[in-house]
Parts: sequence; C-alpha cells; structure tokens
Amino acid sequence: MRHSRLLPVFLLCLLAAASARAVSFVSAADAPNATAGLLRELNRGVEEARVIIGIRDGTPTARRLLASPDPEGEPERRVLRVGAQKRLAEEMTPRRFAVKHYYESFSMLAGTATREAVLTLANHPEVAWIALDRQAHLLQTAPQSSQVLIHSDRANSLGITGAGQAIAVIDTGVDYTIADLGGGSFPNAKVIGGTDITDKDSDPMDCEGHGTEVAGVAAGSRGVAPDAKIVAIKVFSSANASNSSCKDTADFSDIYTGMDFAVVNKATFGISVINLSLGGAFEDSLDHGYCDTDEPGSAAAVDAATAAGIVVVAAAGNDAITNQLSVPACVSSAVSVGAVYADNRARVSWCGDDGCATTLCTDQPVSPDGIVCFSNSMSNLSLLGPGAFWSVATKGGSPVSFSGTSASTPAVAGAVALLRQARPELTPAGEIGVLRSTGKPVTDARNGVVTPRVDIFAAVQLAASSFAVSSAPAADIPDGSGSATATATISGFTRPVAAVQAWVEINHPEPEQLRLTLIGPDGTSALLQNLMGVSQHPINAIFGRAEFASRQVNGVWTLRVEDLVPGATGRIKFFGVTLIPLAERPAVTKRSSSSRTPRTLNPRP
Repeated sequence: MRHSRLLPVFLLCLLAAASARAVSFVSAADAPNATAGLLRELNRGVEEARVIIGIRDGTPTARRLLASPDPEGEPERRVLRVGAQKRLAEEMTPRRFAVKHYYESFSMLAGTATREAVLTLANHPEVAWIALDRQAHLLQTAPQSSQVLIHSDRANSLGITGAGQAIAVIDTGVDYTIADLGGGSFPNAKVIGGTDITDKDSDPMDCEGHGTEVAGVAAGSRGVAPDAKIVAIKVFSSANASNSSCKDTADFSDIYTGMDFAVVNKATFGISVINLSLGGAFEDSLDHGYCDTDEPGSAAAVDAATAAGIVVVAAAGNDAITNQLSVPACVSSAVSVGAVYADNRARVSWCGDDGCATTLCTDQPVSPDGIVCFSNSMSNLSLLGPGAFWSVATKGGSPVSFSGTSASTPAVAGAVALLRQARPELTPAGEIGVLRSTGKPVTDARNGVVTPRVDIFAAVQLAASSFAVSSAPAADIPDGSGSATATATISGFTRPVAAVQAWVEINHPEPEQLRLTLIGPDGTSALLQNLMGVSQHPINAIFGRAEFASRQVNGVWTLRVEDLVPGATGRIKFFGVTLIPLAERPAVTKRSSSSRTPRTLNPRP
C-alpha cells in the first residue's frame, strides 16, 4: 500500500521538476536571432517547436534581388541555398532538428526543433533569424469585403442572387470540375454551356486559372451573383497537350468569334452579360477616348451584342495609365470597368509585367473606394468595382487572392445579372444607367475623373418611376450649326423632388465646342456644360441639378446639344434622367476617353 501511494507522489515530483525546467525564462539575450513570437512560445514551456530558419548563405536577399534583378544568376543561387540548408540540418542532427522543407528559391529552412536546438540555432552565426512556423486559417466565412463594399450581400439577402441569368466568360476557360463551379463533367448545373474557340473543340476547360477566378467573382458561391450560371468561352489556346498552361495572347478574331457564340446562344443559355477581363495595348501614350473609329471590329462586335440585349463589360486595363483605356473597353457601347480597394491596408505595391522584377506602382495608405494605382482611367470610364482583393478558387480548386481590373469587371458583370433578375424590363443601356445613377461617385486623384462605384443594393431598390433613358438611336450632332436632342420620359413619380441627375455620354473629339442644356417637362432649363472640356476626352458625366425642385417632373425630359464651332462631328451616345426625392442626397458630377490599334491581348488586365 505504501509503495502504491509513494509512486504517484514520486511521479508528481518528476513532473514538477520537468515543469520547472520547461518554464525557465528565455530572454532576447539568450536567443538573439529568435523572433518575439518564438520567444513567447519558448517561455510557455514547449519542449519542441515548428520553426522556419532564415539562413545566411552568401546569396543576395530577396529584397535586393527585387531592386536589382539577376535572373541569369538564379540557377547558381539555388544550388548555394540548398547546400547551406543541408549543411545546417546535418550539423543539428535529425534528433534535434527534423527537416520539413528545403527551399530552392528562398534562403530558408523549415522543420521541427527541440527546445535546446532552438536556442542553439538562435545563436548560430549562419542563422539570420528563427521564427515560429505559424498556422493560417480560413478567412472571411462571412461575406468578403468586396461583396460588402458593393452591397451584393444585401441584395442576395433579398433573394436577388442572379437566378435565371447566365454570364458568358470569354477568357482562358473555366475549371468546371471544382465544387464552386458545379463540379463533375461539362456541362453541369453551374457551367451550363460554352466552347473552346482556339483549340477547336467543345471543351472549355481552363488552361491557366484566370477564367476560373473571373467566374468565381461573378457567380461563385461567394461571388456577386451566386445563383447565376456561367457560359465558358475559351479564347486563349492551350500551350501544351496537357492543358496545364495557356498562350500569352489571344487574337481579336477569336474573341469576336466567342462574342458571336454568346449572341447566337443568348436564348439557349439565358445570357444577359458578356465578361471580357482582357484588353489590348496601344502603340502610344497619347490621350484616347472612344475607339470605335480606330477599332471597327471591336465596335461592331460590342454593338451587336448590346443590340441583342447583352451587356458587354470590359476591363479598363492594369497599366496605371490615366489617359486611355484598353481595347475593347474603349468602345463606346462597352461598359468599361476600373478598380477600387475594398478594405484598409497600410501599403500595397503592385508588380510590373516582368514577373515582379520591378514595381508598377504603390498605394499607401489604402482604404475602401480608393482607386487602385494600376487601374487605367479616362473620362469615358463607365463604372468602378472592387478589384483588390477577392478570395476565390482557381483552377484545381485552391483558394487564391484575385486582383486587377480583371477582378473588378466580373464584379460588375455579376451586378448586371442581379439587376436583370430584379428589373428584367430594362435594356442594356437602362441597366447601366441605373448602376451609374445609384453608384457612389469616386474621384481619381490622378486625373480628376469621377466615376460611379457600383452599389447593387441601391440599384435594385431604385423605383422604376424615378428613372428613364432615351430609347432612340444615337443622335448625330450637326457640325457648327443647329442642335441635336435626345429625350427620356418619366411617369408615375409622386414624391417631392430635391434634384435631378442627368447622365450624358457624347462621343465628340472636341467637347469644348459644345453647349449642353437640360430641359424639363414644363420648359424649365439648366445649362449643364458650355464650351468646356478637353480634346479627345469624351463627355461622360452625371450632372446633378437643383433647378428642377418643386417643378413638374413627369413627362418628357430633353437634352439639347449645340455644336458652336465648325470642324468636328459627334453624336449623343446616351441620355438618362434620375429623380432624387427630397431628403435624399444627390450624387456629384462625373467627368470622362479614345484609342488606337492594339497589338496583343493580355489575359490579366
């Protein structure tokens, strides 16, 4: 009996001694190269820890290589890095340090070290630092920041989820085997149709991941329109037989064929919007507005799709240019989309087109609705959407952070699908008119352009009696004499009016030659613009006017455009009117581009 009672007492003594040893304090002086997090872990009494070790192996740091790229020397550096990692691991012995990963591209080594080995490593002359190998967990199980910014989560909660709508994604294909995009074979319940234009088969399997990410933003389970369907149209050809990568560029002729497929199959699949997260480059850095004359093929394709009742959204481009948009975003009937941030960050730098050897631009600090510095801008930019950062699944199903105007564009495509579900009677011009009129005006500090950022919840709640657009074809403006008009009819509005918003788009190479006047149903008029503007900067503005408060608002509203200087011709592209009820705040004025021949298409604008 005594022995049976003494044994537990003896064991408790041993445990107490072990505990006393485990909690012996480790100071920064005891482990000079250990991070604060690792020191905290050691002082909790751990006997071993999963660590990552930074090694002094004689190669330049990653930061130095970022500033001074040396790709030719990389093969040699990889040999040096791995050699140094293996020497250190052998010195420590497997009992003290069990290797998990060697790294060819980084001067690091990962593994599990005993407490004693951690202290040894933290004092080793070839160790630059030693840190705890922390664990990551899934983030944003609630709506992600980009959804919250444009209030698509609130629209979804009302049952407006994109049901009955299909989005044609013209891109690198779509991985329809991942769960978020249907799973299984093609077609399936999510990816209901499509084709492969360039590889000349009917299978639009993604060859890169870009198209899958685009589809996820537009209609994935955590995208803008989660119940919308996808029609996958692959226009970037596979680089190899295994379909593991894409060629870098796509021909415009193939893109047009993809758009033709969408138009021909609109009724079959219920296509309401085409997404073009791609763009062509220009040969110069001059100011360029609408590019219909220079790019007749793109203009014809976008015009045809729009005429068929399909909204065409196109990425503005990721070149940090403030005086032109990519093709086909610069086409006057396309809906061009720029990018804003969705959350707060201290500093964000964006890579150039050289594999991150250089930095394209940097934003600091970052806050919601801040224009992302890579986003192309010009006075003909239609809308802004969240382009940094989206959490989506890529090809194969792995989660990635997806950014760019390639990401903001499908956000707008998803918004169009939601609005089409809520307001099926609207034309493409009417849908974009509602999105622009209800969006939050955001000023681009780089060029002063003001563009609405989509607010889909506000859009679906806009009363039908508050908004009207011109249904007539674009009106030609006489050169230097006379005037052109466009009209929109409001009916059934019963509330007091605080102000009126007029959305005006005019494709004219010399907008400073024009005078714009808004005339209400009772003859009240307001001058919108008079001999102002900049050459090659088309008028693409939302004008807020208070002169019509307490006036008759039901009836025909007229936009009159006079060309007062001979020498250039143009046309009224769009005219719409939104009534702002009393006690609601009107939006601010918005200003608005042209183009030349593109040479290549980049799948990541």
